[in-house]
Amino acid sequence: MLEVGATAVYTPSHVLAAALATHASARLGPHVEGLRSLHEDLALAEYRVHPESPLAGQHIGDVHLRERLGVNLVGQWWGGVFRPTRGPRTPIAAGAILAAIGTRENLVRLEGLAAPIPRDGPIVVAGFGEVGRKVDDMLEDAGETTVVMDARDKPGRLRTRVSGRTVRRVGLSRARPRPGNDIRRFQPR
Repeated sequence: MLEVGATAVYTPSHVLAAALATHASARLGPHVEGLRSLHEDLALAEYRVHPESPLAGQHIGDVHLRERLGVNLVGQWWGGVFRPTRGPRTPIAAGAILAAIGTRENLVRLEGLAAPIPRDGPIVVAGFGEVGRKVDDMLEDAGETTVVMDARDKPGRLRTRVSGRTVRRVGLSRARPRPGNDIRRFQPR
């Protein structure tokens, strides 16, 4: 394609790898996790509710997010399913991902309350196929430390490699992430 005049060529695997790497790394993505601008003064953000968060286990009406922080809770992701807010008795589940709308500043305050899992330590890339290699390359270029897990030993430039079935607990224990760190797990094929 470059020979016929294209200035750049991006395959679907490049686009997917870039999206995954941007989501995993604060160095590549927005400072606030999951923040998307909707307008110059309005944004949508998603935050995981840490089990020790003061929001965990509360009902939306009891935490007064609109009055205290100026944000509106749209709903929450739980078990891969989006559940819209149904009123003040909607519970906020520990481990759920809250979807909220507000100003950038107010969403940063909500992030502090939700107490997201810290974003330090290595990023685990599960799968070292075409997309996994690209994710690993992009994260390395951004200065991130990665742990690559794959079912088979594969040749290549791996700084830390864990072989074995990525879905087995033994694979994660061999990766040796530090306690309290966020393990962002991607399973690109």
